[in-house]
Amino acid sequence: MLLLLVLSLLGMTFAAPTPTEEAATTTTCHALIEETPWTITSLTAFDAAPGYNGSFVTFHFCDVNAGLELDTDCSRYLPSGSSRSPIDPDTYYPCDSNDVQFIYAGSSLTIERSYVDDCLGPSPYNSAIAYGTEDTSVVNTTSPTGNTCSQAEMFVKITEES
Repeated sequence: MLLLLVLSLLGMTFAAPTPTEEAATTTTCHALIEETPWTITSLTAFDAAPGYNGSFVTFHFCDVNAGLELDTDCSRYLPSGSSRSPIDPDTYYPCDSNDVQFIYAGSSLTIERSYVDDCLGPSPYNSAIAYGTEDTSVVNTTSPTGNTCSQAEMFVKITEES
């Protein structure tokens, strides 16, 4: 009987969490949040006239959200001889940073931003994607070589995260 009592007390001693284990379970993790709109600067789209080459869309992306800071350039250049427009409302194109991609629809710009946040869980559950779409307010200039649309700055509100 005494042996049973000693063994049960030893078992309780070994089962009690150590101070390190207690600290690990009480540590709080603050998930990264995309709450400040992304800044887009120097948006320029050029749609070459027939017989001219060089259609493109280009801009600079900036994310200032704490822990997610990122600056990258984004562009899509159409091959020489292509008669296609830089407007493509159905396809994402990558930016210089693989964490950002975009759709340029002419009247709007859609951004997708991916990032890793270990507060979301272990890999592969620590990945997140944020989206935003904003209407453009471009200034349109037409010349014999083509049509140029430009906007100095715009802010894309983050409308969805997954």
